[in-house]
Amino acid sequence: MSNPDALASLRMLAWYSKTNSHDYHEMNRKHFLDWFTNTLMPALDCPSVIVMDNAPYHNTKIKESASLKTCNTRGDICAWLSKRGVTYHHNEIKAKLLQ
Repeated sequence: MSNPDALASLRMLAWYSKTNSHDYHEMNRKHFLDWFTNTLMPALDCPSVIVMDNAPYHNTKIKESASLKTCNTRGDICAWLSKRGVTYHHNEIKAKLLQ
């Protein structure tokens, strides 16, 4: 963002606690996702880079986002494929199913 006015307006996008505890742990996945989706993203009018730290609420893994590579057993792989409507041969070994 090269526009100084636009850059200055971003400070208004900060998330503010509703308590006086000064405890940043009040932030959680729900609050972050709401702020990110409804405040930050609509305010970005050009391609932008968003830099975040490694706070737990920035890195929430959703079970549905699991990739095929994270399946540990042949049964898990078959279930993953079936849930997504992928056809496969039931007698194939794990390595073949992962291809």
